Amino acid sequence: MLSIHTKTGYVQVHLHDNSGIPQEEIVQILGLIPMFIKEGDPLERDFKTVLEEQYGFGELYGIKHGKVDSNGVYSYPQDSCLHPLVTYETENELCYQYLHGIVAIVDKSGTNKTFVTRMD
Repeated sequence: MLSIHTKTGYVQVHLHDNSGIPQEEIVQILGLIPMFIKEGDPLERDFKTVLEEQYGFGELYGIKHGKVDSNGVYSYPQDSCLHPLVTYETENELCYQYLHGIVAIVDKSGTNKTFVTRMD
């Protein structure tokens, strides 16, 4: 298992099998989001707050009608489903990162409340 070391501990990182996408491309696709997570420290706060502050372009807007299933697969009406490239995990949340700058944050507290946005 991989992890991102933050100021207060470690965020677990799960790489997913993305057959056909070379590892070098996946690193480029992930862009700055792993650094945002490292610097913002979601162990102290939540992923949405961390990403908004680190992104620097104000409030992240939710994508209406976007859904994430229990396997982390993202779907949007009339679009192909996206499988996560990577999952970042804290005790309270999962943060999935997909192609096209799509990020989904799922609350693990039992509500499974989900926030989906695009960070480009």
